[in-house]
Amino acid sequence: MDFIKKHQNLILSGCIPACIMLAYFVYRGFAPFGTSSLLTVDMGQQYVAFYEYFRSTLISHPGQFFYSFSNGLGGDMFGTWAYYLFSPANLLLLFFKKESITSGILVITVLKYALAGLTSAIYLQHLAQKIKSPLRELVLLVLLLPIV
Repeated sequence: MDFIKKHQNLILSGCIPACIMLAYFVYRGFAPFGTSSLLTVDMGQQYVAFYEYFRSTLISHPGQFFYSFSNGLGGDMFGTWAYYLFSPANLLLLFFKKESITSGILVITVLKYALAGLTSAIYLQHLAQKIKSPLRELVLLVLLLPIV
């Protein structure tokens, strides 16, 4: 309980953006809450295939981690992994079946919003401790304006 009271601002900084975006996704009827989807443009054409490949490789084909014959005529996969798939949040896809990968992508998206809010709050707390000016609140407000 003391931990929650001590870190209440940080917890709220992570939960508020996640709740706002989750409410938006529910309102818009994104899967699994409806028939709409986050899979537009590159997310639907490119990323889903990468996420499915990521899941398949980790679960049943670890030999395809660095090289794949399904990549064109065969090729190195490290660049693809590094650019698209090395986020630790993507490990959550292992808990979703291939048919429900869109729900997994939604969960990861909400988690990333929460982490963005949390890390922003940590940075602003750190910055607030360094600023010794009476204009500290003004400086922090100016830094927060682009977020709002």
